[in-house]
Amino acid sequence: MEAQFKMKFTPQQAKAFIVAPLNIMVIIPGVILWVSSSGEFLQRHIFSMSAIVGSTCIAIGIHLAFRSVSDLTNHGQDGTPAPWDPPENLIVIGIYKTVRNPMVSGIGFVLLGEGVTLGSSLLLLWLVIWIVGNLIYTPLIEEPELEKRFGDAYLKYKENVPRWVPIFWSREENNS
Repeated sequence: MEAQFKMKFTPQQAKAFIVAPLNIMVIIPGVILWVSSSGEFLQRHIFSMSAIVGSTCIAIGIHLAFRSVSDLTNHGQDGTPAPWDPPENLIVIGIYKTVRNPMVSGIGFVLLGEGVTLGSSLLLLWLVIWIVGNLIYTPLIEEPELEKRFGDAYLKYKENVPRWVPIFWSREENNS
């Protein structure tokens, strides 16, 4: 049975969350909107289809990001999602059973939701730039480092769990 979902934050973990995800999901999009418009998006209809779809994406993204932080905090031996303070253990439980990079997935959903909700092509461009950065960083820098730190355990994990798009069934079940 999966461990109960609980969230605990040390000041160091809160800092890690604020420095990266909060800046990527809130500060940079806020600056983009501030520079690119005069608040016209506030005059749009709140219950439009784009607001509903966007809000759903934001909710999914926030859930993924918080589950990522929670699982790393509870099972990572005092590590954080931040690259400068990684967890000591390879986490393969909780949300990490369905996706290897739930923080990246969560941030992507939030950015997509912000762009769709606010109808901002510049925020969607920021999402594309951010995705391209992750398409380069993750396989070239992050994954080789994880392979070095965790060896065969990470290689097996990498074979069975997708990088960014969550799976909700075991690949082994599909091969039977």
